[in-house]
Amino acid sequence: MEDLIAMMVGQIVSYVSTSDIPTVSLLATSAIAVSAVVARELDAPKESSGWLYKLAYKVINKLAMNSKKAINADDFLAKRK
Repeated sequence: MEDLIAMMVGQIVSYVSTSDIPTVSLLATSAIAVSAVVARELDAPKESSGWLYKLAYKVINKLAMNSKKAINADDFLAKRK
């Protein structure tokens, strides 16, 4: 999954000219901020959750840069059990 995201970002960056850097920076920052807010409100996927929700949950948490110490409370509680 991380390789796919890295490849997609690499493709986007290769098409962006230097004059578009402020716009791309604004869009990237906005995507990260919105993902962080959404990730905070999302419940962790359950066993019965569909594959699309599980995938969306992973992508949103990656964009929000939630990993290791910045995990969703539901993820933390699931690990404690």
